[in-house]
Amino acid sequence: MNIAWHLGAYVLAVVLTMGSGENPRVLLYAHGFSVLFRLIAIWLIATAVAKQGFKGKLGELFTREPGKRERSRPWQDGRSGKPAGIIVYLVVIVTMLFTVGVVLRMGSGAGFLSLHVLIPEVSWALLIALIYLADDLFNKQLVVSSDKPTSINLGYNVGGLNFLTGAVFISAIVLLVTMNFASWLFQNSYPIIAVEWLIFLILGAIRLIHDVLRERKNGNPVELP
Repeated sequence: MNIAWHLGAYVLAVVLTMGSGENPRVLLYAHGFSVLFRLIAIWLIATAVAKQGFKGKLGELFTREPGKRERSRPWQDGRSGKPAGIIVYLVVIVTMLFTVGVVLRMGSGAGFLSLHVLIPEVSWALLIALIYLADDLFNKQLVVSSDKPTSINLGYNVGGLNFLTGAVFISAIVLLVTMNFASWLFQNSYPIIAVEWLIFLILGAIRLIHDVLRERKNGNPVELP
């Protein structure tokens, strides 16, 4: 894992958000979409590996084999008790992201269906999420074993997915609570935008620290430029 790639991707995301003139909550949406993109990328690569029996050059370039200490902990299908398939992951993550979006839009006082605001924010968030995905791929944050089925390979990545999903949801709640408290305390005389930027910058720092600690725990190298 190269920390410079990580920091570069996040700085670019912040610059794009500031340059677009959009609300910094775009970064929170982007983190949410990045969870979805990471899941889809893992599933596509793992499915290709399961069919071919080997990774191929692209798989070796953008993913890594699980470390000796890493274990697959896939979500379980509640009915069969077997490792869950991609549909279960998609339903849970999409539901969470939709809930976060609705809560943020309602909490900001803007109608959720005000498309002239929603569409630009989502568009920028999707672009930034693609940058995060590129960072995941070039940093080999996706774990795919060449001799395991897709469900098991999804399980190797559950920890990262759970963390990102939880971080996005908690950040949304903290943002709403903080904004409402500050609004009551300062009678709307405080810079709301500063509160939003602070929370999203903290979210980015937490994500970086989590990835670094995970790599070190699994015995993988963590490099500076």
